Amino acid sequence: MQSYIDQIVQALMGLFVVLAMGVIGSLRMKTAAWFSARTTVQEREILHRLAAEGMALAEAEASRIGAADKLDTALKYALGRLHSLDLKVDAVTVRAAIEKAVLDYNATAKATESAYAPCSEQKPDPKSAWTTAVSSSSTSS
Repeated sequence: MQSYIDQIVQALMGLFVVLAMGVIGSLRMKTAAWFSARTTVQEREILHRLAAEGMALAEAEASRIGAADKLDTALKYALGRLHSLDLKVDAVTVRAAIEKAVLDYNATAKATESAYAPCSEQKPDPKSAWTTAVSSSSTSS
């Protein structure tokens, strides 16, 4: 009777170990996928920040390097910084990030400019204000 109980316990232990190994393997794969996705998100954030920095550098040096070389300057900066951080990103992806940074900057600049445009367009004319004030005071007298 004792040998049957030992065999059942060993079989149950073997089944438990197999199930535990399966759960651990599944968790390992899910954890690896999560870390991979998280790393990709962080790398993308770094890429977009470096693209914005490269664009700012190119804009700052535009008078010295000329308008045609601004993209090359931004690309060289971003690729150099990515390489120093040991991040492997192809040049097309870096260029796309720089182009996005330029479009975002231009959209923000245009929105800011249009927000202040009505104020600059409606400058009061001192002569017409004076004429209106004088004519209203002379008609009321």
